[in-house]
Amino acid sequence: MVVGDAVREEATRVADALCELVAQSLSERQSSIVKEAVSAVSSVYSEHLDKQKDELFATIKHMRDEQRAALAELKAQHSATVADMTERWGAQETAILTEMQLLRDELEAREVEHRNALEQLTKQNSSSRGLQRSPKLRARSRGDRSRSPSRRRGSYRCRSRSCSRPRNYVSPTHSSQQRSSNSTTSPKHRTYRH
Repeated sequence: MVVGDAVREEATRVADALCELVAQSLSERQSSIVKEAVSAVSSVYSEHLDKQKDELFATIKHMRDEQRAALAELKAQHSATVADMTERWGAQETAILTEMQLLRDELEAREVEHRNALEQLTKQNSSSRGLQRSPKLRARSRGDRSRSPSRRRGSYRCRSRSCSRPRNYVSPTHSSQQRSSNSTTSPKHRTYRH
């Protein structure tokens, strides 16, 4: 009985030891499997993350390139617009300056024409005045005056008020005197001497 119990105990101990060894080996195997899985997942995730980073960097680079191209195109359009506007403004300015020069030339021509006409008129007036003041014309004009019948009849011109009055004009004093004389010499007041 004692030997059987001892053998049974030894067998139980060996079985427990074997179980522990098997469990330990299984746990190590599981841990290694887990580690391999984690490593694989990490590598896959790292690759995916690197790929996403590359794609993101490529997208950013593409957007920057598009932005630079759009900015360059906008600058080119702006430069072309500015050049076109400058050309148009230059043409308009040239046309305005040309028109102003034509108007200025026309005004100068009119001024010269007006000045020449004024000078010619002044010369004509001065020549006519010179002819009127010449002694021959004075003598002729005097002779014509002496020969005219109106001058021969009476060269004296009366400048008094009576001369300027009409012939049938009667002064108030004269008319009153005439009325008084008529009244005194009327038949009623007239006296006869026998």
